[in-house]
Amino acid sequence: EEIEFAAMSLHMDKLSLDVDIATQVGIALRPLSRNQRRRLTADAIIAVTANTHNLVVYSRNPKDMRRFNALVQTY
Repeated sequence: EEIEFAAMSLHMDKLSLDVDIATQVGIALRPLSRNQRRRLTADAIIAVTANTHNLVVYSRNPKDMRRFNALVQTY
């Protein structure tokens, strides 16, 4: 599994967290409880960034990503 991830990561580009994405993340997290926000902040950043760049999120647990309307593919 680590070898597969390393091979896959060679083809990835880095995406910046800019003000627009941070603002959208804040809006997405606003209706959640404090505990949910703590738990889901990273997922929200990933999902909003993917949405902004029209990308698919690959995840073993797509439930939380779908909460933020991300296009998710399980692996």
